[in-house]
Amino acid sequence: MNCIVIRIVIRIVIRVQPRRVQPRRFASFPLGHQETGFDQMGLEHPGEESLGGAHPRSEAPGNGAPGNGVPRSGHAADPISNLPWSTSPGQDQVTTAESTVGEPANSHRPQSPLTGANALDLATDSPLARRSAQLRPAETFAGEAVNKLFWLLCLAALIFGTMQLGPYLVEKYQYAATAGRVKAEYENAVNILKNNPLAGISKAYQLVAQAVKPSVVSIKCIKVASVGRRSQAIIGAGQGSGVVISADGYIVTNAHVIEDSGDILVKLSDRREFPAVVVGTDPLTDVAVLKIKADKLIPARWGDSELLEVGSIVWAIGTPYELEQTVTSGVVSGKNRYEREGDQERVQQELIQTDAAVNPGNSGGPLINTEGLVVGINTSIYGDKFQGISFAVPSQIVRYVTDQLITNGEVRRGFLGFVPHPVSAAQAAVLSLPDFDGARIGQVTPNSPADLAGLRVDDVIRRWNDVKIKDHRDVFRLVATTPPNSKARVEIIREGRPINLEVVTGDRKQLQQSFPPDGFQNPQ
Repeated sequence: MNCIVIRIVIRIVIRVQPRRVQPRRFASFPLGHQETGFDQMGLEHPGEESLGGAHPRSEAPGNGAPGNGVPRSGHAADPISNLPWSTSPGQDQVTTAESTVGEPANSHRPQSPLTGANALDLATDSPLARRSAQLRPAETFAGEAVNKLFWLLCLAALIFGTMQLGPYLVEKYQYAATAGRVKAEYENAVNILKNNPLAGISKAYQLVAQAVKPSVVSIKCIKVASVGRRSQAIIGAGQGSGVVISADGYIVTNAHVIEDSGDILVKLSDRREFPAVVVGTDPLTDVAVLKIKADKLIPARWGDSELLEVGSIVWAIGTPYELEQTVTSGVVSGKNRYEREGDQERVQQELIQTDAAVNPGNSGGPLINTEGLVVGINTSIYGDKFQGISFAVPSQIVRYVTDQLITNGEVRRGFLGFVPHPVSAAQAAVLSLPDFDGARIGQVTPNSPADLAGLRVDDVIRRWNDVKIKDHRDVFRLVATTPPNSKARVEIIREGRPINLEVVTGDRKQLQQSFPPDGFQNPQ
């Protein structure tokens, strides 16, 4: 902006600079004479020749007429009368260039005696006046220099002022523009929000919480430890959450919440408190089932965790830090996450990753979808405190485990007897696979259900019943959630050809007793 102002000022200065004024020469000459300087007037240099001397060029032959350089009779010679343009007593007026325009060179008019004005004109046309006129250009140059210096000083002052005041004025302008924009945005927001455009979204969040809150409970546990054969010591009270899954008093929570507990107290959403008994626990999936004797219970409704997609909105409800009925929200950050034990993944424990705030005390509480359905049970967080990453057990696994615990008191899992591996790009090319989906069989236990069903090494399982296998980890969950002694349809690709087989699952507990896991990692 400073550059623009400087350029404008320079242009203005250039346009208003004064022009050099040529000195005006005041002279009147008789007709036939031309002004070409002092030499043409018959004077070599002003002052060297007397003003009364005759003009060399006026001494032409003649009869004594005016202009011949011969003084008339009866008149004394004087400086003015001897000048070429001098007048005689008998003439009425001075002969000038203006009065003799168009007349012959030798013609004469009667001229009147000199008047005051004519004397002034002659005085200005004298050689001394002409010398002073020639000195005027130096004075003009000095005036121009003063004018230029004045304008340069003005320009410098303007530039300096612009440099000093420019940033301040620009800053003030920006502040004013920003303040105006903020005020306009504020007024626009106030006018739009008067119509409450977010009321629908806010109401939906409220409805989700209202649909599940009556089913969420707080769990307090007295942790005890055995000191001797007949004595126990209280080591503290545990805090967790749970969700009612049936009207007859069954409650789902985490196994680690009630681990090593003595008395367990359940507090409902209506502030009623009841003692609870443990129906069963499954440390592998971190799921436990409690039972209370209470009426007027409102059970939660199950949802399908398989329908969740990454980015889906979810809510977590529980009792973090003993703050009951706390609701937080987030999105599904990832699926098919697995816990690690050292360098090994606990592939039997598939988890949902979310960024819904989960803190100590939320364990065992429900994870809710947009329909108010339970799609998971919150189980853990990443690190010692919430850092934007929390995990939940999928509802598909929780439902199978709770049904097994309620029915059998323990979880009975299906078992086949092979080790699944991921499919690499090189193996997909060698095995003539259309893509990288599926689970490649890397090892088959002899006489296991997999061996009896005809499964072989390098067979690639593409489907289990009607579920498509995307990753080798999917096989662990699908086989484990199939009850023992159940039939399942398996679609495989062998040497580039699709084959359909039927397998009968065994009991994992019985097969692990028959086939020790030494050298047999994560068998299914």
